[in-house]
Amino acid sequence: MCLHVSGNERQQSSAMLEKGERMGCPRVSERDVKLMTLCWTYDLESRPAFVRWKLRLRNYYYDVVN
Repeated sequence: MCLHVSGNERQQSSAMLEKGERMGCPRVSERDVKLMTLCWTYDLESRPAFVRWKLRLRNYYYDVVN
């Protein structure tokens, strides 16, 4: 469950899930998927180091904000 939703939204989401309903997929850009996929690489050595990851996120954040 998403942590950024309000208490009321959490209750609605929980009720929906209990009824067997599912939430729709969030809209995600190809860039978002690429960032996430880098961390899911099976080979540990192929995953980005934290410092590199932090720089990517910082650049991504500034692109989104500006």
